Amino acid sequence: MKSNIKRLFSYTLRYKLSFTVSIIGFLIFAAADVAAVEWIRRVIEFINSSDVVNPLFIAIALILIAFARGLGFFIGNYFMSRVGLGIVHDMRNELFNKLIKLPKIYFDNNQSGQLINRITFTTTQVSGATSNAVKTLVREGALFIGLISYMFYLNWKLTLLLL
Repeated sequence: MKSNIKRLFSYTLRYKLSFTVSIIGFLIFAAADVAAVEWIRRVIEFINSSDVVNPLFIAIALILIAFARGLGFFIGNYFMSRVGLGIVHDMRNELFNKLIKLPKIYFDNNQSGQLINRITFTTTQVSGATSNAVKTLVREGALFIGLISYMFYLNWKLTLLLL
């Protein structure tokens, strides 16, 4: 199992730049989610306070947060898809190169539909599962760390009590 995971991530290393940009996009997405929590806190303060606060600032902040969240989501998903499709391409090439070197008896003993399935469907499924796992781990992990940090920023004693 461990060797399979290492092998899958070795394919990812071929696309370092796209993978790094994807992670940066997901970090922007998570930071915008944390900023949205702060925005909600400020809106509640604005509603409850009698101080005159510029509501235009609150509206512009919401637009910027939504823009950053959308941009981070797009960048993260776009570049992770590039990584995933590149991995599929590499896996199919390696599988094809291995298949053309096999003896004729192998093709007599195996069904052609099964071989085509391995080349097309299985490689796509493996790559998709890996890409989705990395996406979820990075995006949700960064969001978790960001929200815990925000909780410490607001009230570290209460956060320690809850943890």
